[in-house]
Amino acid sequence: MNKDLAVCIPSFRRPERLAETLEAFLPQVEPHGIAICVSYNDDGPGTEEVLRRFKARYTHVFWITDAAITGIDRNIVASVALARSRFVWLFGDDDIPEPTAIARILDALSAGEPAMVVVNGATYDSELIRVIEPARLRMTSDRFYAPGDHARFMSDTASYATFLGAVVVDRALWNGVDPAPFCKSDYVHVAVAYRATIGRAGKIIAEPLIRIRLGGATWAARYFQVELINWPSVVWGLPSNAYPDEAKNAVCGRKPTASFARLLSTRAYGYFGPEQYRTFIVDDGEISAARRWALRFILCVPVAVARQGLALYRRLQSLVGTPNLELTRYRLERRG
Repeated sequence: MNKDLAVCIPSFRRPERLAETLEAFLPQVEPHGIAICVSYNDDGPGTEEVLRRFKARYTHVFWITDAAITGIDRNIVASVALARSRFVWLFGDDDIPEPTAIARILDALSAGEPAMVVVNGATYDSELIRVIEPARLRMTSDRFYAPGDHARFMSDTASYATFLGAVVVDRALWNGVDPAPFCKSDYVHVAVAYRATIGRAGKIIAEPLIRIRLGGATWAARYFQVELINWPSVVWGLPSNAYPDEAKNAVCGRKPTASFARLLSTRAYGYFGPEQYRTFIVDDGEISAARRWALRFILCVPVAVARQGLALYRRLQSLVGTPNLELTRYRLERRG
């Protein structure tokens, strides 16, 4: 079994998609003897059946399932715990690796000794037919970050690294960080990986090696909490002695729930309403009373009107090279 790399896949109630992912990996992992480690926490028989069929064809597939593995974060941690390789590639159960992905990653790991590699991907529609964005990270060549340049590495990659398949990380360094405090954040892989690699070299593979399937979100109903509460907490919770405020602010603002623009765009997608206002804003002492009252008026804007305004704004932005409106929804559905 390969000692350098394992593929770690957390899965939840998507046996058909998981089967597609495993099939795509098979011709790549087989020549290298690379392990595939799956953790799943659904209650149906479908995932077990898929894994058993795959195991009959490929020896180095391992899995764990347990009712105690609740939520995406614990599922991620459990999949990594199955691995025995030096590096682990975290991968979503509904995305597809390009045919050269494993070979390119192995090459990247052997050059410069990076502790973490961020793997670029292209965004597709739900059937992986239409390309929505050819490359999530817009660069033409690989980029290497020397040891000690971890703050710039984080600011350049963290927003994209919310997508699970982006992250290849040194397993020993990962195991040196306690994941427990981040297991209700929805971003444990980001919180742990950027802590684990402080002071270490990093690398970005510019070539898109993943077909990212849009439309697979399992948490859209919790979007407001996940993106406007949990995500800033993860980024701004990174150690200040390693990641200065400037690096964190390049990824996300400290308090998006106080931003009129952010709440209006969230309203446009139907994820900001009276319930979110009452739960997350009305008693937030970090937002002034006057501003809380002002933010309340966003609730008076009909969702359809907010959506039209956001579409117009995004069209104007696209003239200067920013993502289109459809791709903006990627942030709502980024979970692999």
